[in-house]
Amino acid sequence: MVGGLTLSGRTHLAARVDHTHNSVGWRDREHDLEKPNGTVRILGLGDSYLWGQGVHLEDTLLARLEDRLDLEMVDVRVEAINTRTNERTLWWPTLCMSRS
Repeated sequence: MVGGLTLSGRTHLAARVDHTHNSVGWRDREHDLEKPNGTVRILGLGDSYLWGQGVHLEDTLLARLEDRLDLEMVDVRVEAINTRTNERTLWWPTLCMSRS
């Protein structure tokens, strides 16, 4: 599990959709810090479209991409990690890109 912040289970409602976040505030499930063997990770950095305003977690862009690629890739597991928060700024993606 990544994190240590006390945001686990934090939700808010918009368009009758429960927008849940993981323990670091991302609109995603929990992910282990260490990538499992045989796994390809896709890191999503973006705006409110990536965050998925008004859609359930399983219907967000990256969740659907992960499901699709998992079906098509035989010997590899895919993890698409949505790092988008519900903040309106792009400080987080900018910080991530500046460190890469």
